[in-house]
Amino acid sequence: MNDTKQLLEVRTEGNVLVIAFKAPHVNDTSNLESLEDALRELLIDFEQRFLLLDFSEVDIIVSRMINSLVLMVKRVRAEGGQVHLCGLDPRVERVFKTMRLDRVFDMYDSLAEGLETMQGLEKQLHTAEFV
Repeated sequence: MNDTKQLLEVRTEGNVLVIAFKAPHVNDTSNLESLEDALRELLIDFEQRFLLLDFSEVDIIVSRMINSLVLMVKRVRAEGGQVHLCGLDPRVERVFKTMRLDRVFDMYDSLAEGLETMQGLEKQLHTAEFV
């Protein structure tokens, strides 16, 4: 099994859990298994309302990983959270759009844009809770 720290970087930015994929080719069988295991573990203790997946360093992704991401979305949404994507390489973005997953995921060009948008959503939700 590959070292997960070489595959993912995880940090919290306010109420946003940012997961940055560090493997440029998310298509190696051992990488996929390690990534799927790491993502499942992260969701066990998921407390943030928002999850931002940063694909800035990814230039290839396979359908098995996309399937894992869709399952992740279902689980996070069931707990009242949201999953967004950012930094998609044009080829990876094309795969998501071809599969019509741009209807499932909000996608942002950069990490900064994704964080700004999600933190704005958090403020709106926070304000709505007190009205």
